[in-house]
Amino acid sequence: MEYPINLYQIETTDGLEWTAEFPDVPGAFGGGKTSEEALADANANLKVHLEMMKKFGDPIPEPTDVSINSYSGKLAFRTTKSTHKNLAMMAEKEGVSINAYLNEAVVEKLQKDRFENIFDKMMDSFNRNTSRFIDFQNTIINQQKKNNYVQVKLTGTYNGIIGGQCNA
Repeated sequence: MEYPINLYQIETTDGLEWTAEFPDVPGAFGGGKTSEEALADANANLKVHLEMMKKFGDPIPEPTDVSINSYSGKLAFRTTKSTHKNLAMMAEKEGVSINAYLNEAVVEKLQKDRFENIFDKMMDSFNRNTSRFIDFQNTIINQQKKNNYVQVKLTGTYNGIIGGQCNA
């Protein structure tokens, strides 16, 4: 399946870095100093993420069609006279047009909302999968209490949860 991917730069304490994310698959993302590194990291993480979703019986999301051809790039925008004045003043201060200033503000808001949305979805997934980890941990503890030999095979991570199998 071909999932749409968002690629953008973010400001970090180490300077600008690249982030790549799959909006249809929360938790599948990557980062790097270059766009190529971010894309490679995201694609590798997507593969592992989808494998773990399948293993745990979670539904695999269908890719959305986000064909850019259906958007013109033009948007009508109405505002109050005072907001228009403030936008003009801020744009002039930045040395850009009102359109460029508004575009940057919208991009910043969309990125913030995207991160919040990803975080919320990851937390939902984390909460669902925490019980799996606790069950796994309790199985090990119960077997140890019975003085049984416990063999644990870790199989990777899924949304930050260590996966594994316990054979007692």
